[in-house]
Amino acid sequence: MVVSGKGFSSWVRPVPLQRTALPFLVKLQSKNVLADRPTAPAARRAPRVKSVPRVISPDFRLSASPDTVLKFPNREAALQTVFAACTAPVEDEKHHRPFYINDTAVVRRQYTRWVQNLPGIRPFYAVKCNPDRVLMRSLAELGAGFDCASAAEIDAALKAGVGPDSIIFANPVKSAESLRHAARRGVRLMTFDNADELDKIAQNHPDAELVLRILADDSHSLMRFGSKFGAPFDMVESLFRRAKQLNLNVVGIAFHIGSGCLNTQAYTDAISLARLCFDIAERLGLPRLRVLDIGGGFPGNPAEKAAAPGPGDKQPPTFEEMGTAIREALAKYFPRDAYPDLRVIGEPGRYFAAAWATLFTHVVGKRVVSNKPGEPKRVLYYINDGVYGSFNCLIFDHAVAKPVPAMQLIGLAGSNDQDKELTLGTFFGPTCDSMDVVAKDVPIAELSVGDWVAFEKMGAYTTAAASRFNGIELPSKLYVDSAAFPTETSTEPALDSNEL
Repeated sequence: MVVSGKGFSSWVRPVPLQRTALPFLVKLQSKNVLADRPTAPAARRAPRVKSVPRVISPDFRLSASPDTVLKFPNREAALQTVFAACTAPVEDEKHHRPFYINDTAVVRRQYTRWVQNLPGIRPFYAVKCNPDRVLMRSLAELGAGFDCASAAEIDAALKAGVGPDSIIFANPVKSAESLRHAARRGVRLMTFDNADELDKIAQNHPDAELVLRILADDSHSLMRFGSKFGAPFDMVESLFRRAKQLNLNVVGIAFHIGSGCLNTQAYTDAISLARLCFDIAERLGLPRLRVLDIGGGFPGNPAEKAAAPGPGDKQPPTFEEMGTAIREALAKYFPRDAYPDLRVIGEPGRYFAAAWATLFTHVVGKRVVSNKPGEPKRVLYYINDGVYGSFNCLIFDHAVAKPVPAMQLIGLAGSNDQDKELTLGTFFGPTCDSMDVVAKDVPIAELSVGDWVAFEKMGAYTTAAASRFNGIELPSKLYVDSAAFPTETSTEPALDSNEL
């Protein structure tokens, strides 16, 4: 494995994996090869962690700065090195706590992909998906805004480094206290979908810039929001009239076609409906609307032109296909020559968060329940994270967990691993609840107690809703940049690892 990079103060030759565990990382840290923090306003910058042990030892979450980003030339180097460090002995005991490896390079690639497919549409990241500080700071530095649903999320967005004009308070029904909080913070852009909300806004934040959330057809999506939010089209005119009576400033239209959309026509139809709402506002004499919020529902698959898995035999559209449909609909219903000042935004959540996180869990128990000749061995595996923790996404987000032996995922599975018997494994979480089931009857090479199991794409709607039910501790978090510097051979003198 190579841990090297151009433009850094030290150079490291290829070293065996066993030497890339905790002690080796400590030496690299002292040479400033691996650790750095993303650029952030100086006033908000936390003290730099002085040594890797404080970051990746079992108690690193108590560190003064637990969100240091370790830099690597590629994903393999990042996963192998951090995995080795996190599972290495610390004071004669191994670190068995589950942990995440979160990769900021994935966020950058997804942002580039967004700009390429949805040019001119600024992403406002849906904080509820994953309010991780490093993730939010990375997005803020790339130029994203934030979709916030509460006062706490507004404060988190401001701490990430954006101004109040880069926040939309996108909860259509807000408490009076949160409205006053938004006013104090200078956040003006917000959604509404009913007359009572307008009355509340008039009393608590009369200077707000309002975006009417309309009810779009979300019948093509796995998760539908229309039963809770969105004004039907036949209510649009009356809501505009009520806003005008209250001297409130309506500036735009928003919609959300739901998560897990299976048909790009949903975006086309919603944008068409939004144009009709723009026309109604103009007919009523309202100032011309200037904001169009196309909501979220974008898939979190990081592979270009690849679709996320759909239910049954249904194949959901790729992000690129969604982008094409949205661009064509905007050109048809909101041509630039007719709407030169239109501000179009989106509210992606899982699109940025899903693939940035890889979860590693520890096999703490195992029970063979069937081992009949001629049939696959059936084994129950017990891991130290479950549906009350990270895997709450199985219940609330229609997710499907796919366990993979950790050594296989990070590229270090040996011949002995390949020769292991294939079992049908059912994976249980660590609580005493029999419903704490992560995955059932998964074909997987037989695991032993003490092995590690990995789960990819675990960044969306996981830690955000995790609990400590049964007193089970939550996973630790490690941050890497797996594309921090190129991997070409340096022309500078190499520095042997023994010299660090």
